[in-house]
Amino acid sequence: MRIHVFVRKPKRGLIIFSIEMMNIAEKYQIDHDMTMKTIEQVRSEFHRAGRSISKWAATHGYPAYLVQQVLSGRSRCLRGQSHEIAVLLQLKDGYIEREAENVGDIS
Repeated sequence: MRIHVFVRKPKRGLIIFSIEMMNIAEKYQIDHDMTMKTIEQVRSEFHRAGRSISKWAATHGYPAYLVQQVLSGRSRCLRGQSHEIAVLLQLKDGYIEREAENVGDIS
């Protein structure tokens, strides 16, 4: 199974990278069946693992307050970092689109 990660190259169009599902699953510890979870399930997984939300946020490069907003339901997770957090925590089905900073031209 393959998924597509879209990387937008500033003012020069769109580059599509196809990445093996295993690589993303290993990096972000995502289940292969990609079942969506409830906020309560995600919170209980943090509790069972003894891991803090702040540590998860720091590990993945997101502000802790934003992860807290997603897990409390205060954020709608429609776009930006809150969308990315929801996808990584499997609260939402979707893909992550990132701005490319150091991507060379494909010729």
